Amino acid sequence: MAFSTGKVVVGVDGSPASLRALWLAIDEARHRYVPIQVVHVGGDVGFSTLDGTTTVGSTNEGSARRSPGMRVVEDALVELFGGIPADVPIRVTLAAPPVGPALVRAVSEADLLFVGRSRRGIARRVFLGSISAYCATHAPCPVVCVPRPEAPQRSYSTKGRQHKITRE
Repeated sequence: MAFSTGKVVVGVDGSPASLRALWLAIDEARHRYVPIQVVHVGGDVGFSTLDGTTTVGSTNEGSARRSPGMRVVEDALVELFGGIPADVPIRVTLAAPPVGPALVRAVSEADLLFVGRSRRGIARRVFLGSISAYCATHAPCPVVCVPRPEAPQRSYSTKGRQHKITRE
């Protein structure tokens, strides 16, 4: 069992790709015995990249007073794990846009960065750029680009089924 210095960093925006990246990042942090830093990039008023770092679940504020970015991260943890995992230290950084540079600023050489890779259209990618490509190109650490999970497929056919529900 090798102990590692550094941390696992993951970008979370609530999308299916970022939820999958969060799941894999927490699993990797457990295996490496390192803390995880969750980065949410948005327009949260009152938070900066310096004073926006807080420990998840440690705030005494009610949900009405929490920032939208913190709610996105906490909702993601609740959706994936049923709450905040107690076996790995989690810190949240609320950063200002743009997303790619904010994620790159959050890492150092000893870290590991997880980013979700969405399938945006070609027009959006041309105008906004690819966040995962930016991180892979500019980050000083290894980057794991996690693809969006496939949509679940129906295991049945609706052909020949009655579409109305009748009461007897």
